[in-house]
Amino acid sequence: GYWAIKLIVFFGLLVLTVFLPSSFFDQNDNAYAWVCRVFSGIFLVIQVLLLIDFAYQWSEDWVSRAYEDGDEAVNKGWLIGV
Repeated sequence: GYWAIKLIVFFGLLVLTVFLPSSFFDQNDNAYAWVCRVFSGIFLVIQVLLLIDFAYQWSEDWVSRAYEDGDEAVNKGWLIGV
């Protein structure tokens, strides 16, 4: 609910960031900058883990499909695809 209000607030905050001084974002002793650095690192690690997990699941799915059929040519095609 209240999507109109949420969108107005969201776009208002986007416009507000244009008027913030650059020192708000890039000072080394700024707490905001350190929070962003830490959480961006955590975000990247999580994304890498999700990508690796997706690749393993996809590979397991294709290998299991390769051994489902009794046809030798189809099995080789699935394994080459993996």
